Amino acid sequence: MEYESKELIKLYEHLLKRGIKTSEAELLKTIFEFAAEKEDELLAKVKRKNSEEILKRWLETPVEVEKTDALKEHNSVI
Repeated sequence: MEYESKELIKLYEHLLKRGIKTSEAELLKTIFEFAAEKEDELLAKVKRKNSEEILKRWLETPVEVEKTDALKEHNSVI
């Protein structure tokens, strides 16, 4: 097996289990052709994943808050 990337090795092993044997070059060519055909869907998925990651980081960021007595402040205005 001439594959260098761990991810490609996993994909290669998965394909072997299904009876498909291919070279790294042929697999990459096929992946790129498929990605080119499905470019809009691929870009939408990447954008969604990026948005989800940004939201996750934002939600994990602690927010500093200052405790106030809103009722007392409200009554002092009235």
